[in-house]
Amino acid sequence: TGKPRRSSIEDLAAAARAQVAAGRDAVGASVSDGGKAAFTAAWKRALAPKAYADSKDAVIRIDAVLRDPALSAATRAQVESLRTEHAAAHAVLDERIADAMVEQALAPAANADPERIGTMLRRDQTIAETRFERAELNARTLRRLRAIAGEAAAAEPKVNAAPAAP
Repeated sequence: TGKPRRSSIEDLAAAARAQVAAGRDAVGASVSDGGKAAFTAAWKRALAPKAYADSKDAVIRIDAVLRDPALSAATRAQVESLRTEHAAAHAVLDERIADAMVEQALAPAANADPERIGTMLRRDQTIAETRFERAELNARTLRRLRAIAGEAAAAEPKVNAAPAAP
């Protein structure tokens, strides 16, 4: 009796994944061209919110430095430029993680199929490698921030602030 039950659960899971994809495609087709990118981004964030979570994002420290009223105008301009550069690079890595997570969520169950298992493992590896790249980006950005802002960047932020959503 175990096999028919597993098959019906797998069938239900496949149907649910198909409905999610069909819903995405139906809404995407009805959205104006100008709204497609915003819809796709919101849909991806809803399906893979953990892809964007990074409690060690250097933007948190950068924003703390930018709140320092004693920061000179020249230093503030350099820090703002660093923030823009970092945020853009971080977003690219977030999207790579989200894409792999969405593919994983919509992929058929691996079961014992070696090809599906291999594909799943490659996506997991992509996620892990990209998270490592993101951690390295944060570390590089923090080193650059310390080089630009000195002591103001070395201090821990006084508030536990999360970065604003893009």
